[in-house]
Amino acid sequence: MLDTTDQGYGARNFKPGQQTTISPCHHVHKGIVPTILFHGTADKTVPFENAERFTKLMREAGNECVLVPFEGRDHGFFNGSFFRKSNGDAEYEVTMQRSIEFLKAHSFLK
Repeated sequence: MLDTTDQGYGARNFKPGQQTTISPCHHVHKGIVPTILFHGTADKTVPFENAERFTKLMREAGNECVLVPFEGRDHGFFNGSFFRKSNGDAEYEVTMQRSIEFLKAHSFLK
């Protein structure tokens, strides 16, 4: 969930005045830790545009944000077979490896 307004996902779960309360797109400011997003371009739950917009807002604020698009993939594509029996583990492994590389590059992991 990157935007909890009508442009994103979950707006109907909040009163109009509350929609931006937990919406990451509405809380971007300078100083947010480096962020990596894995997002399917065919996601029907959380529109890919939300990930693109969040990335743009983060960068405009001077933060590092890396968006890793997965062409044609839908919501939860990277959940391995442990979480979704119908999924394989290849994309789960890719996202885990990319996450580890990202964390090491930013000294979050030694």
